[in-house]
Amino acid sequence: MSETYTRTAKTLHWLTAVLVITLFGLGWTMVPLPLSPEKLQLYGWHKWIGVTVFTLTALRLLWRLRHPPPPMPADMPAMLKAGAHGAHWALYGLLFVQPVIGWLMSSASGFKVVVFGILPLPDLVAADKVLADQLKIAHEWGSRLLLILLLAHVGAALWHHIVRRDDVLRRMLPGRSAGRTAAAVLLGAGLAAAPFAAAEATTWIVDREQSAITFTTKVLGSPFSGRFEQWTAQLVFDPNDPEAGRVRAEIATGSASTGNSDVNAQLPTNDWFAVDPFPAAVFEADGFRPDGEGRYLLQGKLTVRGETVPVELPVTIELDNPDQAQTAVASGEIELKRLDFGIGQGQWSATTTIANEVTIEVRVVATRAR
Repeated sequence: MSETYTRTAKTLHWLTAVLVITLFGLGWTMVPLPLSPEKLQLYGWHKWIGVTVFTLTALRLLWRLRHPPPPMPADMPAMLKAGAHGAHWALYGLLFVQPVIGWLMSSASGFKVVVFGILPLPDLVAADKVLADQLKIAHEWGSRLLLILLLAHVGAALWHHIVRRDDVLRRMLPGRSAGRTAAAVLLGAGLAAAPFAAAEATTWIVDREQSAITFTTKVLGSPFSGRFEQWTAQLVFDPNDPEAGRVRAEIATGSASTGNSDVNAQLPTNDWFAVDPFPAAVFEADGFRPDGEGRYLLQGKLTVRGETVPVELPVTIELDNPDQAQTAVASGEIELKRLDFGIGQGQWSATTTIANEVTIEVRVVATRAR
């Protein structure tokens, strides 16, 4: 049996270590933040990395089945060996369980997990605030336990290296051969991510100062308007291949603002947007399909308050240069029915005071990312 770990095992170990440290850093940063596009983006990155850690852990276990780890030092007490094995398997278990709990919590909170911003994963459970709160507690305690095990793991490795002066730590340290393996893994990842790299070449950065998402309905027959102050959007659009484009927008429903303070206070409540369990509305669409009239149709889905409805948004896109555009202005308008999403419940469900129809107007100014 080998006295050191294989190059692949070392590479997977250190990649996982870097990602787990990043997860903790994101967690400590994002949780205290008020609801904002920045917080939503940090949560998105946290979810992507969590899915990646889950995948790497699965690969590590599959590799370990075929390539057993080197034995513990022969003079190491049996109790310490048992403790070391138990701690390792507990770490593996948490690296599996924590991402799953996070995925469940995201689904129960009404947020779909979208890997790298473009690959949506199915919801594991229906939106449920009580369940989401319970899963949040479980995820927090799992994080604490994981941190304790990681500190114990690092401490034990240093103890072996400094006190016992054995090879337990050195056999996991990367060497030149491990470096070559890491390079191969990263190259393979680059090749696997080639479709994403191609998409990034046509990614656009939204200019929030010049962009707006507004809504208009009728109150007692008179127009009543407002806007969403906080939202994020990821746009991929190539004028030469519009159907390969993608759109994902997350709108902080608690940022809805009108000219009336009483209305502003009412909108976040459970009768309306129910911001506590459902802090964001999400619009997703794949492909800008020409409609033959100089516009594009974005056929996708809109999720508000945990209710998902298919929608079709016609948009007009103006480019500063048809051949190699650097700036684009997209504008569109769509009429929705608020009751399809459960917006306006109880005394507000009647449409005699507030109309069922709501017009959403979108204007997005964006520049090519690179």
